[in-house]
Amino acid sequence: MTTQAPSADTLHRLERLQRLRELKLQEAGSAVAAAPLQPKQQQAEDLAGQADELLFGGAAGGGKTHWLISHAARQCEQHPGNRVVIFRRVFPSLARSVIPRARAMLAGRARYNDARHVFEFSNGSVLELASLQYARTA
Repeated sequence: MTTQAPSADTLHRLERLQRLRELKLQEAGSAVAAAPLQPKQQQAEDLAGQADELLFGGAAGGGKTHWLISHAARQCEQHPGNRVVIFRRVFPSLARSVIPRARAMLAGRARYNDARHVFEFSNGSVLELASLQYARTA
């Protein structure tokens, strides 16, 4: 059985589809990234520069993940060569919530590496997404 190379028309359509996907991700990211911080998020942002550790808790939907990604991305952009890690206890939790939100928020700002689960910024900074279920595996 032989396979034929895709036609020029097919390649052109695939390129257009890929470009449309990228534009949609960028638009979604702009809308998410441009969303103003909620009062609790703004309070955390104001305190972040004054503390070595910042505990930010609350119920689901309170904006913790949104703020954490925003803050981590700002740190990566402001400090070339910075390395930031966002941990969740188990990887499925990252795959469900953090990775999709981060991809939308950072579209056009950082390149995502699916295999390594890292966002690479043009200034050499890296935002890594990782799981750590047991302290002894650290």
